[in-house]
Amino acid sequence: MDQFSSKPIIIIISGPSGSGKKTLIDHIVSNFPEIERVPTYTTRSPRKGEVANIDYVYISEDHFNELRQSGEIFEFTKTYGDYYYGSPKRYLDTTDHQTIITELDYKGMFRVRSASNRNVISIFIAPPPLNELEKRIKTRSTETNLTDRLTIVSEQMQFAWSYDYVLFNIDKQQFLNEATHVVQSELIKMKGFNKLLTDRESYDHTLIKR
Repeated sequence: MDQFSSKPIIIIISGPSGSGKKTLIDHIVSNFPEIERVPTYTTRSPRKGEVANIDYVYISEDHFNELRQSGEIFEFTKTYGDYYYGSPKRYLDTTDHQTIITELDYKGMFRVRSASNRNVISIFIAPPPLNELEKRIKTRSTETNLTDRLTIVSEQMQFAWSYDYVLFNIDKQQFLNEATHVVQSELIKMKGFNKLLTDRESYDHTLIKR
């Protein structure tokens, strides 16, 4: 119990391109001020509406490789054969006791889950049907690898079973409401276990000082 209770949380959001990852993270950090967004590094340029050092840390490929060699980036992937994405070592750290949230693909989620000292809470966003997903991607992105993005959806969906939660983003409000309930439940669980640990002496007669 002590080991579980002392772990701060990292919430990992995954899902295919256009599934609503940014929408979900924006919703969570705006409704839970105690949760901090910690972005990944990427070598791609910002898309419309994205903000540097909030959505991602945008760096050159040379700088990315330097951070890999220094250990600041402890795991990385090259998505769609275009750009690198990498996780900062803070995903492993627990010294600040801060609940954090980030976006990772399933490979990154597995790596963080196996390496981090944090309590990993993973949420997979299942997208709408492919025809609707294609419209979303075309609306928000000028990138030309649409076929690759749609092809990889089936691959990503195979790993949805490995997540703690799967949320379907079909009705936006229902989707966000369900996510809110998930986060509330996990924070309440952490708070309860931490209080039980802190107050355990008052519930164990063998530890009570008389």
